Amino acid sequence: TEAVKYTLGSDDVIFIEVRNHPEFTGQYIVNSEGKIEYKYVGDVIVSGLNKVQAKERITQILSEYIIKPDVDVQIVQYLSKVFYVVGEVGRPGKFYMKGDTIEVREALVQAGLPTYAAAMRRCRLITPNKGGKNNYSDVNVYSLLYEGDLSRNVEMKPGDVLYVPATAIAKLIQVISPVTNTVSQTARTAVTGAALVP
Repeated sequence: TEAVKYTLGSDDVIFIEVRNHPEFTGQYIVNSEGKIEYKYVGDVIVSGLNKVQAKERITQILSEYIIKPDVDVQIVQYLSKVFYVVGEVGRPGKFYMKGDTIEVREALVQAGLPTYAAAMRRCRLITPNKGGKNNYSDVNVYSLLYEGDLSRNVEMKPGDVLYVPATAIAKLIQVISPVTNTVSQTARTAVTGAALVP
């Protein structure tokens, strides 16, 4: 279902199989212009098409060369649509969508869920707009994950960033921890030095 909803874009990789015609079968990368360089045929625009539509387009093109071509298209790598989850999650970073959108809950699962230090009621969804600025919306992840409030399960689009902040206590610990480590290390050094003095 995801693959049918997913529309192809640059950097995606597809595999085209034409049964009984290995010369037309192969793996192709969608280039920055939204095209594949299809051998023996030339450039074929596939950007914006889902895999069913891509299959129909390629079948139509191959009908000029083959009688009733039996074509199958598979998406091998989903690389054109990315989203980000940053902050207090198990695996913060960049992730790839297998659809044109992804729900916040699924995004959090892919990112390893919020850590114990996360301020889950104060998460923010950051969406870039065409004007070069960002739109911000609050997301109560705690209500979504632990109270089952699906109204909080908003959709993320390509380029969106879900920010999971740390609690005030966690931030305080992050500030204090290096200081206490330095003090304890200095104290250990002083004790060791005193023990070496005859």
